[in-house]
Amino acid sequence: MVSAAGPTPENPQLIQFLSTVLWQRGPSALPYSEDTKCLIRTHLVSLTTKYPCLDPKTATFTHNDGRSVNLLQADGTIPMSFHGVTYNIPVIIWLTESYPHHPPCVYVNPIRDMVIKCPHAHVNPSGLVSIPYLHNWVYPSSNLVELGESLSAVFGQDPPLFSKRRPNPNPNPTPGHSFSAISRGSVTPARPAIPKGHTRRPLMEAAGRFLGFRPTYSGERRSVSLWRWCAGCGRVEEDEGGRKGRLVQCAGRAEATV
Repeated sequence: MVSAAGPTPENPQLIQFLSTVLWQRGPSALPYSEDTKCLIRTHLVSLTTKYPCLDPKTATFTHNDGRSVNLLQADGTIPMSFHGVTYNIPVIIWLTESYPHHPPCVYVNPIRDMVIKCPHAHVNPSGLVSIPYLHNWVYPSSNLVELGESLSAVFGQDPPLFSKRRPNPNPNPTPGHSFSAISRGSVTPARPAIPKGHTRRPLMEAAGRFLGFRPTYSGERRSVSLWRWCAGCGRVEEDEGGRKGRLVQCAGRAEATV
């Protein structure tokens, strides 16, 4: 590993931002002790110099006991090499109140089309990271650059994220095709999520796209026909009148109402 010690290129905008948030007073003051603020700033500047895709910012952190506190974090990606290919793993590094006397809190932060690998030796289902470098943290020598290098090395040995893969429509895939290197597996996607506030029409259209049919509309008010799809026989029925959430039986197999 390369030590964080030594000169680093200056980033005036980042230094100004960190100086402002670290030494601000009042209700939004950060909870770090005065004698550590210069070292915290140095650690974050060195980290973003080594890993430009990490972005320092302030955000609200909620402890397990329900307490909320405004903290510094580095949000972005850490590169890792897996089977000769470089992948970027999204992470959030939280500098807790006792940093740098105690290690930061690190989470893998899966984005769309990613899911945390379970089980994983160093990442729990919530994304919390536990690696030897964090357990062996020693103040004042331990730092964020070496932490980033440790994360990259550990994740390269055992990637913590899977890529979500749609089911293969071809039951006999061509030999030689395989899952992506980062995933080593597949995840069946969930039904399309409909954001809050959308009308029933796009809800039905989304369900129709998922199940392979088009919903119909009738009348001046464009009332929506609901559909029911049987997982057992593949039968689709139109259900007028707005009934939904009801399960029926079809030849001993349950039907799911869309």
